[in-house]
Amino acid sequence: MRVWETDAQELARLPANLDRNSFTRCVEIIAACKGKIVTMGCGTSELVNLLPALKAKKAFLIAVTENERSPLAEDSGSAGGFW
Repeated sequence: MRVWETDAQELARLPANLDRNSFTRCVEIIAACKGKIVTMGCGTSELVNLLPALKAKKAFLIAVTENERSPLAEDSGSAGGFW
């Protein structure tokens, strides 16, 4: 039950922590997608290692990160992505 309690607490905090414009933009991008969508949950270092391949495929990247100055956030912008 502890997991459910933690999830409920975090969901209750979501409105105060969510950037509504960014969230809306993400939903619009996903809704307009004509190709494949891949989701993954992994550490930043693993995803940063994939950036060269994503750039080569001109993949659109939506990265969720707490730190706008993280390597993932900074590099995803150069890939033509959105963070």
